[in-house]
Amino acid sequence: MIEGFEQTRFGLIRKRAAMVAEIEALQAQAAKLVADLHALETVIRVFDPDIDMEELPIRRIPPAYAAFRGEMARFMLITLREHAGGLTTHELALLIMRSRQINVNDMQAVKLMQRRTGHSLSRLRSNGYVISEKANAGGMLRWRISLRGGRDEPTGNWRNGSSG
Repeated sequence: MIEGFEQTRFGLIRKRAAMVAEIEALQAQAAKLVADLHALETVIRVFDPDIDMEELPIRRIPPAYAAFRGEMARFMLITLREHAGGLTTHELALLIMRSRQINVNDMQAVKLMQRRTGHSLSRLRSNGYVISEKANAGGMLRWRISLRGGRDEPTGNWRNGSSG
């Protein structure tokens, strides 16, 4: 009887792996289509700079470079763990763009991703996952994982609700 349970368990694990692979492929395909659409809209603006894409009689599309729920926060936490000295909002935005194969030379896209990155980091800070400090005189912030001094000891405002 146990052998049947093991086969079922391994079958379910294989099915899960196949579904994860399919989801990742679909996410990559969606990211490519969004990037292609952005490029197409850029070309349309060459011919008609005053066009308002929202007024076109077409289906509404997702915002440019939209991420799935929690995707950016997860990426930022992993990246900040790898960079003990911390990273600025701008550096994190560029790393996110490179990881998602977004053109880092497109200044509009950089500003958009920087704004989204800053918003996500602010939310992570309010939840106690990261801390910020001034990086330079220009007001740029440097972000890092919040640690109390010990190894992997988070500061307060985590799940236990403490504030210390």
